[in-house]
Amino acid sequence: MVKRNKYEKAGVQEYWIVTPETETIVSYVLNEQGHYDMPDVLVLGEDENIQLKVFEELAIELKEIFVAWG
Repeated sequence: MVKRNKYEKAGVQEYWIVTPETETIVSYVLNEQGHYDMPDVLVLGEDENIQLKVFEELAIELKEIFVAWG
């Protein structure tokens, strides 16, 4: 919670917590009031892509994230 509060105060628009062992991503997005809502918890296969909410034109292949920890 310490980092989350610091990121929120600094206005970080979106951040992820990646857990490669379970291939999950917890995604926090700053709302219009400047606070993080409940996070999205994504459980995805490594052959899928994740779409950023802040930069909608940017999608990341999950295999690029999870293979690094392989």
